[in-house]
Amino acid sequence: MPFNKKKKSKGSVSYTLLEKRAIEEVLDKLMDSNKAHGIEKAVSFLLDKDSTMVLKSSLSRLKNIIQSDISGQHLMKVTNLLTVIAEVYTGEGFVPEEIKAAARTPGLSRGAKMLLLSFLVNLGTDEEQIAALIDIDELTEMAEFAADNLAGMARGSLSERLFFLQEFSAFDLDDQEEIMKKLAEDRSDAAAEMLGTLAYTYEPRIVETAVKLLGQDLRARTFAILRELAENREPVPGSIAKRELGTISGKPVRDSKRKWKKPFGEIYDAVVTSFDGKGSRAVWMAWKLPGRKNRLIGVNFLINSSLGIKDCFGTPDLTRKEFDSMVEEISQTASVLRGNPEYCMSLIRGALDKSLAQGLPVPAELAFWRRCLKDEIYCRGYVPSVNSLLPKTQKMLQESFSRTEMLLDYPEFTGWYEETPEVYDIAETFLDVSGRFGDKPIFEERVEQLITEVINRAIRPVIPELRERLLLTADFIKKTGNRNLAGDTMVCLASLDSVPPERHPFIRRMAYESISSAAYNLENGIDIRTKTN
Repeated sequence: MPFNKKKKSKGSVSYTLLEKRAIEEVLDKLMDSNKAHGIEKAVSFLLDKDSTMVLKSSLSRLKNIIQSDISGQHLMKVTNLLTVIAEVYTGEGFVPEEIKAAARTPGLSRGAKMLLLSFLVNLGTDEEQIAALIDIDELTEMAEFAADNLAGMARGSLSERLFFLQEFSAFDLDDQEEIMKKLAEDRSDAAAEMLGTLAYTYEPRIVETAVKLLGQDLRARTFAILRELAENREPVPGSIAKRELGTISGKPVRDSKRKWKKPFGEIYDAVVTSFDGKGSRAVWMAWKLPGRKNRLIGVNFLINSSLGIKDCFGTPDLTRKEFDSMVEEISQTASVLRGNPEYCMSLIRGALDKSLAQGLPVPAELAFWRRCLKDEIYCRGYVPSVNSLLPKTQKMLQESFSRTEMLLDYPEFTGWYEETPEVYDIAETFLDVSGRFGDKPIFEERVEQLITEVINRAIRPVIPELRERLLLTADFIKKTGNRNLAGDTMVCLASLDSVPPERHPFIRRMAYESISSAAYNLENGIDIRTKTN
């Protein structure tokens, strides 16, 4: 592939510095308030941004808050930042190190330290490392602090209850059971409702515990929740709740006339985006709030072509203008399809099926939306609709194949490049070669060799995932009405069976974009191989 100066794909490397500025503006806005309000919107926005940038900007602000305020008056800001970090974190080594350093801050308030230590526990930090930061009394206090704090959220607003479920996911099963026991000890209807919601998770042990605790606190409200669960058509929780009702049969209990109702009305919009370079896409759904003009409740599902549902978080109260603005903003860097709720639901079912088939954990907040949408959220593999997209003649097939390199110029393929340490190693070589041979014939030859090296080291191992993404993208593009582009996408997919990756125009262009992105970042001081600034 000749090394020509091409217009880069929309949303790729040329947007890096603008993206960093956008990240910092959102975090600063979040820090302007000492409340939880706005965290869902911030996380929704930041999940679509460069994770390393988000993490480093968040950690920098966390450090400043802790050092400037040791009185504990800004615990909500600490909580908000830790929430952002937890949502974005995917194993970056510098994150726990920075949190541990923050926990060592002299004069740090007890509450802030408990939040930081609880966060480290949730990350799975080695016990010996945590023990070096705390004493035995603090360890006990930390566990009680986390459980009591979460139990209190279960009695709060819808926003706090959704936040409870997000935090609940971060604990291991043993700790989750302890938190549920704290809820049961509360004996309030709000706590019982949260146990009822947790019974809609896809973790059998959690469902068993929730149902058992509801049965042990037999009264009108808990009995009604058990009956609701028993009516569910899926074995989990349906059969588990029926079994519990059987054990308490004959016990005198008055049924509650009050039934649990979903907190929203008719659908307002359903939105799905194209895939990013890591195989993830967003599915947003929003419903009207009864009796509240122009107000909505929304949920964002982050689903991955290989892993299924990666995250799920709701925004309990937003305006139509805010929702439409979010959609407009994401449409600047990705393709967006609106107004097809059944397609969105089918994608959610397929992603759920993929997660459970691989034994992957499903976010606890999904339980709330499953309870709201009982007849709509269930497991069912998604079948893409790509019939009759391939060209009918050999000439048309060849013409389509010749266009596959240019697929990466379309918003449906924004960010489809690999970003790995291996690519950055090769990009470093590219910058060296460019500096020494940029105006000599050998330059293009060396670049072609580097492109092939990226293909072999970074792209060839992910071709199975790439095939799945291409298939789902062709299906998505077809639904947007662009059959020609959908057809070229299917030709790209089909030709992977007959054309070696190192000779495939689409794959070579991916490799080129990968080198270009990494080289641009290196020149601007961004290196994913670097653990700390």
